[in-house]
Amino acid sequence: MAAVGIPMYQKHIETTKKSKALNTLQSISMAQEEYYADWNKYYTTNPGSSCPDNYALNINTGLFEGTKVLNEDPDAPYGFCIAEGSDPDGGSTFTAVATKKKDKSFQLSINEKREICDDGNCPK
Repeated sequence: MAAVGIPMYQKHIETTKKSKALNTLQSISMAQEEYYADWNKYYTTNPGSSCPDNYALNINTGLFEGTKVLNEDPDAPYGFCIAEGSDPDGGSTFTAVATKKKDKSFQLSINEKREICDDGNCPK
């Protein structure tokens, strides 16, 4: 039974962590709308489209006004950042990224249009 139960349990844990990261990205997206209404631009932690580091503390401070919405623990399963996008019309855009800390190639993201990308599976 353990041969079947342990892998199923581990998959359940990974699915739960991924769901929590997706919910956090949705929270970032909603907070971005309020930030945009106040500042006429989106909050970002990184210029350009890359997000190499975890900026959970910065996001909690700058976007959530100090409320700890994102897990700042170094052992948290995902790291978060918000990359500045480029709009051909000159407007403000963003992509919020959740990177799995144990496998940095696995990323989830959401943009200003609320389009979610699940490990490279993005809407076309």
